[in-house]
Amino acid sequence: LQALEEVATSQPVGVSALARSLHITKSTAQRLLVSLAEAGWISANGSDPVRWVIAPHALTIAQAAARRDGFVSQLAPAMAAIRDACGETTFVAVPERSRMVMVEVLPSTNSVCVVIRPGTVSPASASAGGLAIAAFLDDDARRELLGGLKQAAALADELTMVEKRGFAVLFGAVRDDIRTVAAPVFDARGLPVAAVGIAAPADRLDLDRAEEIGRSVAASVARSGLGRQRTPRPS
Repeated sequence: LQALEEVATSQPVGVSALARSLHITKSTAQRLLVSLAEAGWISANGSDPVRWVIAPHALTIAQAAARRDGFVSQLAPAMAAIRDACGETTFVAVPERSRMVMVEVLPSTNSVCVVIRPGTVSPASASAGGLAIAAFLDDDARRELLGGLKQAAALADELTMVEKRGFAVLFGAVRDDIRTVAAPVFDARGLPVAAVGIAAPADRLDLDRAEEIGRSVAASVARSGLGRQRTPRPS
């Protein structure tokens, strides 16, 4: 599973890069990649030397889980409205342990844009979607999503702000040239189960525009019937 997660996070990835990341030999990395490919989880991208990416099989499973409660299809009009209004790459991400998985993506209408592949995985603590969800979780679930007590404590002030305004803004957590905004999606129990957001080049998304888009994203999700709950966060 660590190998699959590394491919999802760093795709396209080669044998040497996987070996370095997992601190294993190249022969072991090669065996892991071949096994994952034979099982249909990853596929070669046709480059030379070979690089590996997440295969449609893995994405199908993630999308099926997201659609289990029907919220992805319910969010389709909101996603389209958000993308058309701001022109930026728009996504739905779901939590998986301490990571966020992109399950739906609408590409930007701009020629220069952030490209996100469905199936892309990122640490929840370094994603606007992860922060948007974590702000509305109880303490135990928050620690689990963010990767432990230390990380949750370090982000406590930021999460309080996210809960207050109803969306998260993240500048340069993974790359300095990318900025993201996301709002949580709630299920029928009032629990945050996903996030809708946008990703944009840093030079097009200053703080004022990010907050404007954040309010718009939260409002669009609310109109879909899956928006922010007004009850206090469970402790």
